[in-house]
Amino acid sequence: MYFRYSGHYLEPEISAFERISAALEKKQMTKDGRKPTPMELATLLYMYAHCCTREEAEESCRLQTKVITEYYGKEPTEDEILEAFVLASTAELIATGEVPYAQGRRVLSPYYHPVAIADCNGMDQGTPEEQAKWRGLRQHYGIGGSENAALHGVSHWANNVSVYKSKMGEERTKNDLDASTQFMFDIGHVSEQPIADYFAAIHGVKVRNDTIMYRHPYYPWMIADLDRRTTMRDKDGSPYEALIEIKTASYQKKDEWAGSLVPIYYVYQCRHYMAVMNVDTTFIVCHFGGGMASDIVTRKISRIRGQEEALIETLKDFWLGNILTQTPPIPNGPGVVQSRVSYYYSKLADKNRPQIPIESSYKPLLEELLALKDKKAQAKKDMDAIDDEIKAKEIALIDRMGAATEGVCDNDDKTFFQITYKPNSTETVDKEGLRIAYPEVYAQYVKTKAESSRTMRISVKKKTKGFVMPSGN
Repeated sequence: MYFRYSGHYLEPEISAFERISAALEKKQMTKDGRKPTPMELATLLYMYAHCCTREEAEESCRLQTKVITEYYGKEPTEDEILEAFVLASTAELIATGEVPYAQGRRVLSPYYHPVAIADCNGMDQGTPEEQAKWRGLRQHYGIGGSENAALHGVSHWANNVSVYKSKMGEERTKNDLDASTQFMFDIGHVSEQPIADYFAAIHGVKVRNDTIMYRHPYYPWMIADLDRRTTMRDKDGSPYEALIEIKTASYQKKDEWAGSLVPIYYVYQCRHYMAVMNVDTTFIVCHFGGGMASDIVTRKISRIRGQEEALIETLKDFWLGNILTQTPPIPNGPGVVQSRVSYYYSKLADKNRPQIPIESSYKPLLEELLALKDKKAQAKKDMDAIDDEIKAKEIALIDRMGAATEGVCDNDDKTFFQITYKPNSTETVDKEGLRIAYPEVYAQYVKTKAESSRTMRISVKKKTKGFVMPSGN
């Protein structure tokens, strides 16, 4: 598998780039009989470093001009664009083996700006071809912010194995997005602009929608797709750039945002983006689905260089040690996430397939699993017993409440007991009645997945006379 960047960690000597630029200039002069302009030389350098077409290189020059203009408030000269590409091509040119790099880690300039890869406007929600192109960019160019938490083992949805498989181009066998989950994703997408407008109104700022995919100039395997950007002002009125990350969540997740909290998996994502963009502040805005101002929380995350360096080390080890060598990582993350990842990439069940032999090396694992399942069963019995005791003791209160749904009981001078006993109602669909009365509607909306889940059960059975272990895989 081919990846655009080798991702070496150390900077080459700048003089090496000057030699390569001079060689490219000489080659172009030999071909055309004239000295190329700085913009033409920048295009040649980009083509050489990225192994891309002239059209792709020219588009990158255009995007990079836009990036530099935003950072410095003025349109760069052709010489400045060439200088930017010389510096930004550090890691790519190391990959060619033609550029020697300094021994030991060098101090990188803190005054860098990100490198523009492509304008991804509408790609993730566009035609199948556009979505495929967007996935290809994310697959080959590097590690995105949402993948950062997975590589650090704190994601609730993915781990390092799922990131590795996606970079290797391995499609998931099963779709993990049921209708309700897909609905939440769709709601999150369409809610971005109203939430961004709310942030702009509350803070009195302009919010920009940046659709460019960026990468870090020194660590090119770090990429960023941003939600929004803005310019804020300090207490003294000084302007500063900030990123805005927009999230949606259910009310059940509100406790994770209590006080000044931010879920750890979003913190890793924000730190990733600040490193790529060389920005010191991110505002993360989360909407919990209601129509009140209290249903939106905003948290400010400041850049911490020490944490950022540790984060980069983890990503570097993964990209160089696993992706470029095509070596699957040792699974990380909570057991439930590891299990979910393994399931979604496993083959669909075949009920007609005969039993397969499991090697004896799995025996300790099977014994451990049986012991854990027994422990869980006992814990469930204990919980059920406690539930029964609670229900028995609630009877007196139920009788006292009668038809009332709320009650209070004095406790002491400062507190009282609050009791609520409210009815719960649920809406259900009579699927069988629907199938009989409206068969066409039933067929249109009731779908059966080939496989929604699989359950593993383990037991110990006695070998009967004539028992033979199966053969095959």
